[in-house]
Amino acid sequence: MQFPRVLFFAVPAVLALAGCGGTVSTPTAVVATAGADATGSTPTAAATAAPTSPPAATQVATAVDLCGLLTAGDLSTVLGGSWAEGQLTSTGGYCHWDSGSQPNDQVITATDARTLEAIKSAAAGSGTDMTVAGHAGYSVRSTTTRLQSTYVDLGGKLLLLEFGTSSSSADDQAHAQALAEIAVGKM
Repeated sequence: MQFPRVLFFAVPAVLALAGCGGTVSTPTAVVATAGADATGSTPTAAATAAPTSPPAATQVATAVDLCGLLTAGDLSTVLGGSWAEGQLTSTGGYCHWDSGSQPNDQVITATDARTLEAIKSAAAGSGTDMTVAGHAGYSVRSTTTRLQSTYVDLGGKLLLLEFGTSSSSADDQAHAQALAEIAVGKM
């Protein structure tokens, strides 16, 4: 039985936090580094740090409707194929859309408390700077995990959009930009 690629990385991180007796209030996505491999073994994750001060009143509200950021129609338009509507995980940590065309493909949205600089450092320069609706962003295409991870700075937290890569890095970057623009436009 094959599991969606995203779950190999998102679920162990959430379970590891829960197993330590901690609570998961704002999930932190995992940025894989050189220690990860395509077999699904646990990647080495960048250190996560909570923000040192709460976001200013002009910054993004703490609650983000993760499943309201994209629709199955948005995904079909950008990525092609058919998609189920987004479903929030039972822990509320992220929203996922499952492909009806490719059973192991998913798109996820989540929030991340780290800074964009921390993401860039963890990615060791392997990503692409971008601007999404006036917000700074960074997109990382991993050939190890076969995931395109896009982070958009919302002021106080990052929005993460993640999907499986194709054979074209240019297409993946264009898809990342398009999905991020749609998601941020709905906030």
